[in-house]
Amino acid sequence: CAAALQDFKKFHAYLAEAEKRKDQLDREGLTILYNWLGHSGSFRGKQKEAIANFQKALDLDPEKNIYDPAHIAFSYLDLNDVENAWKALGDLSETHLENPHVAYAAGRLFIAEGRYHRALSIMENAVKRKGDRVKLWWRLGNFYLELGRYDDAEKMFQEMVDFNPYSGEGNIGLALCAIA
Repeated sequence: CAAALQDFKKFHAYLAEAEKRKDQLDREGLTILYNWLGHSGSFRGKQKEAIANFQKALDLDPEKNIYDPAHIAFSYLDLNDVENAWKALGDLSETHLENPHVAYAAGRLFIAEGRYHRALSIMENAVKRKGDRVKLWWRLGNFYLELGRYDDAEKMFQEMVDFNPYSGEGNIGLALCAIA
C-alpha cells in the first residue's frame, strides 16, 4: 500500500508540473492533460473540479471525444445530481451504447432512477456487441451483484477469467460471488 500511495503522489506531482507547462502543449496534449486532471479530481473526491477539467477536455475535441461526457456523468452521479448527469451524457445515451463507458454511464443513471431492467438491457445488449467486452463483463457482473443476481454475476466474471485466467477483476468477482 505504501508503494501505491507513493506512486499516486508522484502521479499528482507529474500532473501539477504538466499543468504549469500547459501553454507548451498542443491541442491533443491539452485534451489528455485535462482528461487526467479530471480523473485526478474524481479520485480525490473533488467532483466539481473533475467536471470542470473533463469539460475542458471535451471542449477541445467535442467531435471525437465520447469518453468525457460519460466521465462528467459519473462525477455528477457522485454528487447525486442525476439530472445534470443525463444532460452531460446527452445524445450519446442513444447513439453510442456500444461504447462500454457510455453503456455503463447510461446503466448507472437508470439504476439511480430505479430503472433496473432498462439498465440491465443496455448492458446485456452491449455485451453482445463487439468492443471492449472485458470491461462490459466486469460492469454487468457488478450490476448483477448489486441486484442480488449472483448466478448471472458469476457467469460474467467467469467469462472474464475464461478470456484471461489472470484477470484480477474476474477472479475478485468470482470470489465476491462465492461469499455472497
